[in-house]
Amino acid sequence: PLVRREKTYIQCWANTVRRGESIKIHNHGDQRSYFSGNLPVQVRDPESSFTHYTLAKDPDPALERYSVDNGPGKLTIFPSWLYHYTDPWPHDEVRITVAFDIVSQEVFDRQSSYRVQRKYILFDDPAIT
Repeated sequence: PLVRREKTYIQCWANTVRRGESIKIHNHGDQRSYFSGNLPVQVRDPESSFTHYTLAKDPDPALERYSVDNGPGKLTIFPSWLYHYTDPWPHDEVRITVAFDIVSQEVFDRQSSYRVQRKYILFDDPAIT
């Protein structure tokens, strides 16, 4: 082939959030990570469950943020470097989401010391090669 295609890996995990808990502001890597995302599985009330996206780790309240409701089955994909966080969960039922990162071979190799805790799956389609 004329274009060299880099191997890509995916890792997934579940987030469970109970009443009063939230996910603090964070991002999922650097510019060599491709995409991250989440898929809400169990959310009692999407109108009370938002993920907020911002460009800064310590966002100025005057700066814009983009908010997405976490309705069940609503897949959200975003650049891994983008900061995000959730509001505190107000319900007794547990909120469950599945989150994921898609990373390049370079990031996978660099994170080799984490592979005991982080399990990656080669995200490859043999029909393309």
